[in-house]
Amino acid sequence: MLSFGIRKALRKHELIQIDGSPHHWFEDRGESCTLIVFIDDATSELVGLNFSPTETIQSYMDTLSQYLKQHGRQCRAAPTP
Repeated sequence: MLSFGIRKALRKHELIQIDGSPHHWFEDRGESCTLIVFIDDATSELVGLNFSPTETIQSYMDTLSQYLKQHGRQCRAAPTP
């Protein structure tokens, strides 16, 4: 499927979107942190989640490592715009 020139993945694990969202996730019970999320483009399934103090390359690599151990190697990964 093409939408605005961007192809949507048709098969599970074909394309994984990645994003980091800094927020006060735990309200007054903890420090502000970043949630690193990996989302399967075809199914919208959350396939990787990791809380990190800040959004860093290391936090993405940690989440990628967790994803690969659980799901194996995907075709490609793309950051969200």
